[in-house]
Amino acid sequence: MDNKKPQEQWIVRRFEHSEKKRYYQIFLQRGLLGWEVFRCWGGINQATGNKMVMPCDSYQEAVSKLALVVDQRAKKNYKEVRCDR
Repeated sequence: MDNKKPQEQWIVRRFEHSEKKRYYQIFLQRGLLGWEVFRCWGGINQATGNKMVMPCDSYQEAVSKLALVVDQRAKKNYKEVRCDR
C-alpha cells in the first residue's frame, strides 16, 4: 500500500493587465499554521498596492483557492507573465 502524499510544492503565479498597468501575484506557501494563499496586487512601477492572506486547512484546499483566483484574473483580462521569484 502506498501512503505517499501528492507532491506539495511552493507555487508562484503573476498576472498583468497591460492597459490598466496593474499586476496581481499569487503565492501558495507553507505558513506557521498550515498552507496559505498569499495574494498581492497594485500598479506596475508604483509603490502602492495591497495584500491578503487566505489560510487553508490543507494543501489541496490551497491549490483549489489558487485555481479560483487564476480564473478570476483571466475573466478580468489579466495575462500570466513569467515570474522569476
